[in-house]
Amino acid sequence: INGEADAVATGFAVGYSRYRSAGDLVHLTTPVWGASALMTARPLSGMADLAGGTVYAPFEGSPIDLHLKVALAAEGLADRVSIAYAPFPQASAFLVEGRAVAAVLVEPLASRLELEGRAYRLENLHDGWARVSGGERRSPQVSLFARSDAVDSRRAQFSLLASRLAPIVRRVAADPAAYAGRYAAVLGLPEAVARAALENTLFDAPGDAESQAVIARYLEIMGLAAVGPAFYASLE
Repeated sequence: INGEADAVATGFAVGYSRYRSAGDLVHLTTPVWGASALMTARPLSGMADLAGGTVYAPFEGSPIDLHLKVALAAEGLADRVSIAYAPFPQASAFLVEGRAVAAVLVEPLASRLELEGRAYRLENLHDGWARVSGGERRSPQVSLFARSDAVDSRRAQFSLLASRLAPIVRRVAADPAAYAGRYAAVLGLPEAVARAALENTLFDAPGDAESQAVIARYLEIMGLAAVGPAFYASLE
C-alpha cells in the first residue's frame, strides 16, 4: 500500500477486501487454490459425525468461516454444529487436547499433526468445496496483488513474473516429493511434512479467463460482492 513493494503474495480475501474498500490493489495471478484441511480429534467417517460438536475457524467472517457455514448448510448441519473462533495455533491445541471435535487448519500445520498422529484429516477444504460448487475444487486462496497505479508502468515485469510462475506451479503440483526434498530444510520442516503439505495443497496456473470465471463463481457461492474487470490486471 505504501509503495515499498511491487507485489505481494497474500490471502485472496485480503486483496479482495482492500480492493472493495479502497480500490488501490488489483489481482495479478492466483497460484494456490486450496491450502487448508478440516482436521478432527478422532477418526470420523463423514461430515455428519460433526453433529453436536464444535468446529474452530480462525476468526468470524474469515473465508474459512464462510466456507464452513456454506458446507454445513449443504449437509443439513447448520443447526447441529457450532462454529467457534481461535487462531490456528490455539485451535490446533484445542483439537489435540480434545476440547474441539474439529478445526480447520492450514498447511503445513495440518500435515504435521496428521503425521504425528495427533489429529485426523476428515477432508481437504478444496475437496469439500467441490460438493457445493458443482465439482469445482478450486477456490482462490493465495494470490499476487499489485497497486493499481503501478500496473501500467510495470505490466511487462508483472507479465514476466506470472509467465515464469505458471510452469513452476505446475511442476510443484506434478512432483511434490521432489520439491519437498529440495526445499524442506529451507522451510524448516521435516521432509515428510513438507511433502505431505505440498501434496495436500491445491496448486494450479489457469489463464486469465479461466481464473476469473472460477473466482466469480467462488464469490457468488460465498455470497460476496462480485468484482468487475478493473479488479484484474490483464497480463496475457
